[in-house]
Amino acid sequence: MPLPTTIAEIKAYQQPHDSIFSRLIYRKISKVLTFYMLKWIPGISAPDVTIISFAFGLVGAVGLMYPAWWARILAFVCIQLSFAFDCSDGEVARMTGRGSKFGIWFDSISDRTKEIIWFFAIACQFYWFAPQAADPNNWQVLISGQLGHSPWIIYLAAATSLGTLLVGYLREAKKNIFLTERKPEIVLKSGLHIGTVDVITVLLSFGALLGFNYYTLWIILLPTPLFILKQLVSTYRQSNKPNRQSTTALVNVGNDD
Repeated sequence: MPLPTTIAEIKAYQQPHDSIFSRLIYRKISKVLTFYMLKWIPGISAPDVTIISFAFGLVGAVGLMYPAWWARILAFVCIQLSFAFDCSDGEVARMTGRGSKFGIWFDSISDRTKEIIWFFAIACQFYWFAPQAADPNNWQVLISGQLGHSPWIIYLAAATSLGTLLVGYLREAKKNIFLTERKPEIVLKSGLHIGTVDVITVLLSFGALLGFNYYTLWIILLPTPLFILKQLVSTYRQSNKPNRQSTTALVNVGNDD
């Protein structure tokens, strides 16, 4: 396949359906990244771009671990670029025809891993640098914000990670079953929906820049039960509902034996 000669050509290889922040922000950046990567490194593949995205995510995690102004800017820029490259890997795969099932799997694993690293990086910042309460083991430090050397900030990061992993697992499991019926969870309008990954990216990057990382963990964690319920209900509605008559007949046959 011939390489693109203009950045505008990349748009034809972007997803026809996309999440709101990707459409408004990240696809505008990713098409520039895709154009110059294919121009300067013609042999690049989608997993290569995923590795670049992951590397920026790791540098962003370093920024999340410190409260200094330079760390805030570093986290903001690198997390934003990490997601922009994450959008770019699919564009590279479609343009070059070098996409693979491994690349799709690797991209998904990379996203979940980055999120967990980011959550615990925030926990490290508060564990090391936040004011310390007289009793750091008391759960009330979650209210006071005196999280220095408190295990509760680690528990919060762990709960946020577990919730994100569970929602991601339910979503991916459903995709594997309903390959021909895949559709976004929250549709805003045709071709535009709310996506979990880009929402988390925006929350973490702006939370780092503006200094409300701690609240970001709560904002991501608290709606998790609703997202889990949404996945369960959505999967049930898309599935073939149990045939109770057939089930009863099967039990009767078993009893006759």
